[in-house]
Amino acid sequence: ALSPESTQLAYVARQGGVQQLYIRPLGGLESRAVPNSEGAVAPFFSPDGRWVAFFAGGKLKKVSVSTGEAISLADAADPRGGSWGSDGTIVFAPTRATVLQAVSEAGGDSRAVTRIEEGENAHRWPELLPGANGVLFAAAGAGRDWNTAQIAVQPLNGGERRNLIQGGMHPHYAASGHLIYARDGNLVAVPFDPERLEITGRAATVLEGVVQAPLTGAAQYSLSATGTLVYVPASVHATERNLVWVSRTGVEQPLAAPARGYRQGLL
Repeated sequence: ALSPESTQLAYVARQGGVQQLYIRPLGGLESRAVPNSEGAVAPFFSPDGRWVAFFAGGKLKKVSVSTGEAISLADAADPRGGSWGSDGTIVFAPTRATVLQAVSEAGGDSRAVTRIEEGENAHRWPELLPGANGVLFAAAGAGRDWNTAQIAVQPLNGGERRNLIQGGMHPHYAASGHLIYARDGNLVAVPFDPERLEITGRAATVLEGVVQAPLTGAAQYSLSATGTLVYVPASVHATERNLVWVSRTGVEQPLAAPARGYRQGLL
């Protein structure tokens, strides 16, 4: 995640078996670990760049960039992204199959901001538009084919949801007046009016080869308010692992499967 003014980069890394947030000034070469951020995933900055929100331990949290003070804001058992608006509202997806929720940056009760439509079961990867005029998000059904997900926008003044793009994931708004989204590991841009909440031109691929998770649809890129883009290139390969059967006594038996970037298994 990039800070709004493109001065800081927040990312998640694992070192010594501990996964936590790190922050690197874009004008420097050294990163520093953020205290009280163990287990963090999916970071995003506050509009003033003084806080980083993230998910850990079943909670949506925020941590001060300067002091390391961490505060829990809301429950988020299995999160799928969040976005922090200029009016102090945070919109987030608390679980893998749910509507988007909104909560104050100070914490408190959360409320639903989207509604599941026919054929859907998941709203995720929200992006608040400038002035908190609306929230972009991806909606998909139980099949989890995120390349066929619907990118939609929900006005936050009580207006009707608008479906914008069929076949995209993880939307962001660019200061150039474009809606950016991921599809098949590429970034696509289409002209977008954030006031009228309308597509105003034709889509075009602007960057190929961005890491995108097939399980969640998450694309590893971030845009700042000043137009800077940071991303993880698809040429970065996952750590390769071998699969094994493990008996109840702890005996391992290798499987006849090639070494790949395996992460989770389920019988």
